[in-house]
Amino acid sequence: MEYSDGGKVYLERTGEDTIYAYIGNWKKTIPLNVTKLCQKHSIPDEMKLIIWADTHKLINPQYKNYPIPIHIKSDKNISNIVIEKLIIEIDKNIFYPRKVDNGMMTKNYIDSVVRIIIENIKVSDLKSDEDTILLTIWGDVILGNKDSGLIDLKEIIFFEDVDVILLEDGYITLNVCQEGGSRHLMTDVSPSIRISNNPAIDILKVKCNAIEIGDYILEIVDILGNIKNMTEFSVTSNDNKIFEFEIPIQNFCNGNYFIIMRTPTNKYYHKFLIKK
Repeated sequence: MEYSDGGKVYLERTGEDTIYAYIGNWKKTIPLNVTKLCQKHSIPDEMKLIIWADTHKLINPQYKNYPIPIHIKSDKNISNIVIEKLIIEIDKNIFYPRKVDNGMMTKNYIDSVVRIIIENIKVSDLKSDEDTILLTIWGDVILGNKDSGLIDLKEIIFFEDVDVILLEDGYITLNVCQEGGSRHLMTDVSPSIRISNNPAIDILKVKCNAIEIGDYILEIVDILGNIKNMTEFSVTSNDNKIFEFEIPIQNFCNGNYFIIMRTPTNKYYHKFLIKK
């Protein structure tokens, strides 16, 4: 025996069954072998659910495996319901999601955000007006071209009918300060450029400490501002953020030069001398 409730069909026992689908004159017959049943739950009338994300302040932008909990609260006691889908968007330059501890996660990128799709989320037990952690998203905090962003709860779909659902967004702010227009981190590592052989003769040995994710440019500039050499490199979340280069300078004349490291948001320079 089967019955329909709110557009959904439930089976009351296991065994063989058949689905018949019709579109105009077209008919499709789908045989089923039902071996396991999901329990049908009764949702209290006029139930109100609130689902929200926290505000995360002054997070270290090098934090690995950082937790973002998603909370849930109901105005009535309920148990053993399932969320079909929850969609959350976070700026991809701030947070890279890796796993969740409830449900199945997939992700894709849309413009500047990563869209996190979590399906089949189990809600085992909710007490009336009690804050409960629905799930936790774990991932890496990243310093890209922004230092703050929204944890945007876009959409939620329940298998059961729920009368009122309120979604409240969260926020992430990175531990980054401003000084003279440049961005630097309040950690023991900061962006820098160093030269190990100064004065230099034929080869310039350069070591760069890079923090931000993105594209970088190294330029050698003479005292008049003319660019003599340019080297490009990129930094990803998997890099160790320390890069070493040996740049040929055999064709450069004696004199004073600058090497400039252009980061995604700023530039750093070091003066050096070529003396042959």
